[in-house]
Amino acid sequence: MADQDILKRLSDLEDIRQLKARYCRYLDLRQWAEWRALFTDDADCSSPGVRAALGEGFGGGVDDFVTYVKETQDARDQAYGRAAASGASAPVLTGIHHVHAPEIEFTGPDKARAIWRLSTLHPPSVARPGAGSVVFGYGLYYDECRREAQGWKFTSVKLVLLREDEVPSEVHFRLRDELQIPWTF
Repeated sequence: MADQDILKRLSDLEDIRQLKARYCRYLDLRQWAEWRALFTDDADCSSPGVRAALGEGFGGGVDDFVTYVKETQDARDQAYGRAAASGASAPVLTGIHHVHAPEIEFTGPDKARAIWRLSTLHPPSVARPGAGSVVFGYGLYYDECRREAQGWKFTSVKLVLLREDEVPSEVHFRLRDELQIPWTF
């Protein structure tokens, strides 16, 4: 490979890493228009969990997927807001997504696929009312990307959740307080 080709490949790798970093940041900050812009119009977002939630009629279209995630997160945000307003000591925090250790493979000059390890943190879930637990999730993202005129975008995003651990909120927040872990930096 020529030096110019190596530099281009390294630049593409970084662009794909930045794409996934923005995916997590926009999702966590609820920047829906920016999040939607990370996908191609023909993106397939038919993860098993989404298909189960939306039914077998869900075709995997990106706009339906973004709407589903937005509505799910909005419901969580509202529930956490009500909990905080009622005097709960926990901060309103609706989710943190961390991806790491990417395996990125180029499948063509303008196409790539990647596997990312995922770690998530969610406060007591709307899906589990009354559970009173912080949920730590672990899984794998299977992404496919394509270079478009605007840069790299997702053509497919599939999440496989491998494990969820529930920790009682009072234990989680007691440990946080004892270790003096700040919520913001």
